[in-house]
Amino acid sequence: MATDDDDPFGERDPAPGPGAGGSFGPCCVVVALVTALVGVLATFGGVPLAAHHGPRLPLAVQRAILDLLMGSHVQQLSAAQPDALKEVFFGGEPWIVQCSRTGVVSAAFVKAPTYLGNLTTFALLDCEEPLPSGKSTRERFKLGGAALFTAANGNGPRPVPASALTSAYALAAHVRSAVALPLAAVTSDEQLAAGCHARPCLVLSERAVSGATAQRIAAQHRTLRIVTVPASHELRHRDGALALALARVDALVTAEPTAEGDGEDGGAGAPSGSANAQAKWLERVYDGQLGDERALAAFASTIPPRAAAASLGWFDEVPAPPAVASRRTRGQQRTDEASRRAQMAREEEAYAKSLFAADDADDDDADGGDEGDTVEEVEQFDE
Repeated sequence: MATDDDDPFGERDPAPGPGAGGSFGPCCVVVALVTALVGVLATFGGVPLAAHHGPRLPLAVQRAILDLLMGSHVQQLSAAQPDALKEVFFGGEPWIVQCSRTGVVSAAFVKAPTYLGNLTTFALLDCEEPLPSGKSTRERFKLGGAALFTAANGNGPRPVPASALTSAYALAAHVRSAVALPLAAVTSDEQLAAGCHARPCLVLSERAVSGATAQRIAAQHRTLRIVTVPASHELRHRDGALALALARVDALVTAEPTAEGDGEDGGAGAPSGSANAQAKWLERVYDGQLGDERALAAFASTIPPRAAAASLGWFDEVPAPPAVASRRTRGQQRTDEASRRAQMAREEEAYAKSLFAADDADDDDADGGDEGDTVEEVEQFDE
């Protein structure tokens, strides 16, 4: 496998060419281009060139040759542009970057666009060039001896293992996995807490959001964490805002908007009808809740530790609804739903009282509250 020390484009310190300032005539340039292209093809074909003599081509020409070979534009990154690098590393969009000081790239990198298409942006970077901190990219992100790295979803550079460079297909498979959308299905309290602990998090119930809508939202907001709750489970969130805050959940969409706009989670005014109308409503909820990350950070600093978040009991497994319901059944369902909401309101009121007055600890049982989350458990959150 080619390394950064191999240089098919010319010796590391070539002698100046004829003419003022070491410039070359048109014929020499053509010869150099052809020679360099042959050298590149030989190297990419798995035949490393031990000694290739000739003038080194400008970096722009090297990139043009790579573009020609790869059928995809290859960007040249530089540590001298830290803002641009920061966007590459943490901006969320998928990147595959070859560490190279001389323009040498691996054969798998050249052929990968055949399998990846427009999924990711390809780039070259001198990983040894010092960043503003004084460390190189390789040192800063602990890339080791990796020749390539991926960056996606705001996670920073991740080294590509040598096993993924055996072929373009193997590299493409690794890249697809590394840059997959930050979207996960959760069915337990532990999974929810793990999925939402590090980033602003959006919880979507599959009762309200289709898989395609969740995929689209995740693709538009790659730096956020988005988790989905299957339709076979119900997110009770009966402990209200405190329970959601304990797992760093910043926005929640749980109820499908209806014609009357009476969604369970503040769906008043939600449009009905087409899927596009529903998607627009979901986007407004999403943007409104997550638009001010500074405010979210300030709020997060005021909430108690999240160590016991998993004990709050957010999930209830519920049976699948019948395919066809009679008018009487639908009426009974509406009655049951009203009773359930009234019960939840009583529980939340009792829970809120328990947070501020120890004398109200017995109100849970008096109001029909669930004994699973007592004042004693809440006090443990602060230990």
